[in-house]
Amino acid sequence: MEIKKIFLVSVSMILLALTSCENENWTEWTPMSFVCEETTIDESENISVPASGGTYHIKCTNYRLIYLDYNSLRENDKKRLPSNWKAPIKELKGEWTEATMQDNVLTVSIKPNKSGEKRKSELIIRSAGVIGGVIFNQAAG
Repeated sequence: MEIKKIFLVSVSMILLALTSCENENWTEWTPMSFVCEETTIDESENISVPASGGTYHIKCTNYRLIYLDYNSLRENDKKRLPSNWKAPIKELKGEWTEATMQDNVLTVSIKPNKSGEKRKSELIIRSAGVIGGVIFNQAAG
């Protein structure tokens, strides 16, 4: 019984030591930075889209290996899951948003809005340990 207690105390102390140490090699990731050929992106990563819709080419300027995953597209805060679950995901289609990925450029097409209400499409983009995104705010039509 004495050996069992010593063993448990030793394991507990090792675990405590491992979890209480700070990782000196921790690297803070630089936030993703995006540019758009067709319009400006504000400091909150928002793009204003007219009711008529449009196609936008979004480029990540500081990460080359970016990717989409199974929950990268949300329309009015509702997840739009991909039809193809194989990685890497290169294409996402929602009710009014279509996105395709090629290298570090995301091409996004927003369909015309005839609903009479504003709508929002959010794309979440990942690269290694960083997550970024762009939000398309479409005017009512």
